[in-house]
Amino acid sequence: MKDEMKNLFKKLIWLICQCKLIAKYLFSMIILGILASLASVYRSVTSKYLIDYATNSEFAKLYKYLFIMCLMIFIEIGFNSIINILLCYCQAKLSSSIQKRLYSHIIYSNFTESSKYHSGDLLTRITSDVATITSFIVNTIQNTVSLIVLLIASFVALLSFQPMMAIILILIAPISILISRIFGHKLKNLYLKIQETESSNTSFIQESMQNSVIIKTFCIEKNNIYNYKRIQNAKLKLSLSKGFISSLYNIVLYLGYWGSYFLVFCFGALNISNGTTTFGTLTALLQLTANIQGPLSELGSSFSSFITTLASVERVMAIENIALENSKLSYDYSDLETINSVIIEFKNTTFQYIAQNPVLKNVCLSIFPGEIVALIGRSGEGKTTFIKLLLSLINNYNGEINIISEKKSIKVSPETRYLISYVPQGNTLFSGSVEDNLRYGYLDATNNELEQALKSACAWDFVNKLQHNIHTIIGEKGLGLSEGQAQRVAIARALLRKKPILILDEATSALDETTEMEILQAIKCLDYKPTCIIITHRPSALSICTRILRLEHGIVYEAPINNEEKTEKVDLNILKKEAIL
Repeated sequence: MKDEMKNLFKKLIWLICQCKLIAKYLFSMIILGILASLASVYRSVTSKYLIDYATNSEFAKLYKYLFIMCLMIFIEIGFNSIINILLCYCQAKLSSSIQKRLYSHIIYSNFTESSKYHSGDLLTRITSDVATITSFIVNTIQNTVSLIVLLIASFVALLSFQPMMAIILILIAPISILISRIFGHKLKNLYLKIQETESSNTSFIQESMQNSVIIKTFCIEKNNIYNYKRIQNAKLKLSLSKGFISSLYNIVLYLGYWGSYFLVFCFGALNISNGTTTFGTLTALLQLTANIQGPLSELGSSFSSFITTLASVERVMAIENIALENSKLSYDYSDLETINSVIIEFKNTTFQYIAQNPVLKNVCLSIFPGEIVALIGRSGEGKTTFIKLLLSLINNYNGEINIISEKKSIKVSPETRYLISYVPQGNTLFSGSVEDNLRYGYLDATNNELEQALKSACAWDFVNKLQHNIHTIIGEKGLGLSEGQAQRVAIARALLRKKPILILDEATSALDETTEMEILQAIKCLDYKPTCIIITHRPSALSICTRILRLEHGIVYEAPINNEEKTEKVDLNILKKEAIL
């Protein structure tokens, strides 16, 4: 119970903090809502005098109250119109602010931790859950305050007309709160399940669209449609359960609402027949009753909204609790801008995903400026893990990994990625123009630099033959280009970056040997001579390398470049090798 209260308190504090961005607008909406509620109550009271003076043919007073009623109507319309405009603005501003913050947090988060979430789940939390939270803050909070004012003002007005009736109606309030409490917990659990199913739904669609070629070529369209239908059925069942509980909740509230309305109507009709009240009073009583029962029902619904919002807050806070790579949402590269050449040093480095099963065992090696080093080994031996450690995408390792310049030795960190150009496996292009994709490597590149990078990657000729050359728009994952063309653009993007370390992770796998050799020769002749690591299985690529490192059973050995020679396993304990940077 204590932990639940503590978690509830944290969620409430989180919600309050979100209100700061739109505080003045939210306050304005609350004030306008209060004034509109008071105008509504006064209009109801005015109706009593309007009908009574019309019945008694007191035209002077009738016209006065007609004017007052019209004025109250215009005030309500005007205030509510302003509130709607502010609602639209606040909802867009708050939603974009929260989404931007979450997106930034994910981008700067620890790679290992954020990878535990499916991209579809993250997308649902950033969109659907944020929409729920935004709606509650912008709509429900100000609406709840207005309803409470309307409830109190109507109760006071009704109390002046029929004290006993007012007391009877207000006693219904605890019943609404009790009903909300009973159904609230069930609605929260259902909402969480619905959001989880929505995440599965989004993830399934996303993966299906990304892998449509696999679905078609493996002829599993029917199977995928069946699986999608299964997810939809689960979502439908949860929605029906939620609808059923909501219906029961609304039935009880409506029974209370119409029961009260019927009671007041009978009471007023009886008094009119006895001559103890007027038609105007009955009209006012009915309107004031609606002004009391309506807010009571809506306040109960607001409680349900509050429960579902807390569930969304819990899901969003889970994203914010993902550890960041850096304590601040930014990196400082100022100390690295002047570094042009480096040594990569692994010193007694051990890493394991699973305890007692190391992927890398006491790796000791140095890679020097200008070297083109091939990293080879069977699939699953840990070559990509080796690269991820160097990129500081995973960092729970033992030992040291340093990048040494002529000035100092720097432990690998997110900041040291500034020194690395990386071409990962697979198609890594974005939707947009070819130029946009290249400028990810260097935003301020000149046209001449773009041309030179494309030529070095053997991409200049085919890019010039595209419909709009470098400005040609390509689709998601390079749609419109072949795999080989997409790889060459990705290589050009990395070369444009001109960093002292260049990593190619199976970056030429979709290229023919001739093109591959041309690219590797161009890399070998780069004027800034980067320290280059190539993960490859092709013998042709190995022939151009200055050294070959073999990764086997977690241990790195140096292998001879000549494939004819017998491979000799020599432990690379060469940290002290001298190099001029």
